[in-house]
Amino acid sequence: MRHGVLFSVFALTSFSFGADSVPDLKPQMLVKKEMMLEDSFSKPLAADWKVAKGSWVVENGSITGKELAADMHGAVMRRDMVGDCYIIQAEVQLNGTKAISFSFNYAKGHLGRVRLTPKGVVLSKDDQDGKKGPDKAEVIGKLDFAFQQETWYTVMIEVHKKEMIVQLSDKVVYGSHEKLDQKTANFGLTVAGESAKYRNLKVWQAEIDPTWEKKRAKFQK
Repeated sequence: MRHGVLFSVFALTSFSFGADSVPDLKPQMLVKKEMMLEDSFSKPLAADWKVAKGSWVVENGSITGKELAADMHGAVMRRDMVGDCYIIQAEVQLNGTKAISFSFNYAKGHLGRVRLTPKGVVLSKDDQDGKKGPDKAEVIGKLDFAFQQETWYTVMIEVHKKEMIVQLSDKVVYGSHEKLDQKTANFGLTVAGESAKYRNLKVWQAEIDPTWEKKRAKFQK
């Protein structure tokens, strides 16, 4: 079973995204608890990050990821993070990249991801048993959005078991899938193609908003 829906949150303000402008995005499904991780990427990369593929360079208060042709794979770096209820917020720039993603992995491999392309946002359940197995990746939510190069955008991702919500500007996209209901073991940042930047990454432990059961219906329409 999968669900996906997109709508504007009129209670939010439409934001301009200058270099120093960070919109006050508010969680829709969850309530922030303890902060698990905060990394501005203004200092050398912490040892907790594991670079798997590509080039990752910290400079000028952000980290730039680039795919390397020799890798024949997008740039990837990962960090351990255990949980099934959390909020991620970061600022991103898409500068020539085909796509970036926030990927979520569990003990057995890929779980799901939030993918940002120059044309929008895609929520998906990943292929969880490899190329030879019957399971396939599935799109569970989509948002059309025109990213401008050399411009910072703030994205907020809420994950609770089988459900995900992503906010970007005054737009919100929701998706769910039964096979996402696994504890995350680690998450990754990826870049496909030429270049993209991340900065001001924050991750909070969270708990379900007491009003979520009443609010869920509008996201599922």
